[in-house]
Amino acid sequence: MSTSNNLRHSLCEKYGVFCDKCQYDEASIWEKLKLKFHLIMCGECRKYSQKNTQLSEVIKNAKLSNLTPEEQESFKMLLQKQMQNSSSKNS
Repeated sequence: MSTSNNLRHSLCEKYGVFCDKCQYDEASIWEKLKLKFHLIMCGECRKYSQKNTQLSEVIKNAKLSNLTPEEQESFKMLLQKQMQNSSSKNS
């Protein structure tokens, strides 16, 4: 990789961090401004930013939930029972 490609890759990594921070409202105003300017100039980072925004929206709208401790225990017992049944059939 040439020196100019190394420098560009290094800068894009830095702006990738800015992009991630913007997604979670953790970027300073200065970081947001620098990112906006960089996105005008860099198509790869623009694509990354668009994909990152899409991913954030999908996750936000997914309405994910965690299992309660009781559900976790029930699931664990069910898996153990199925594993025992499976191992007894193979014996």
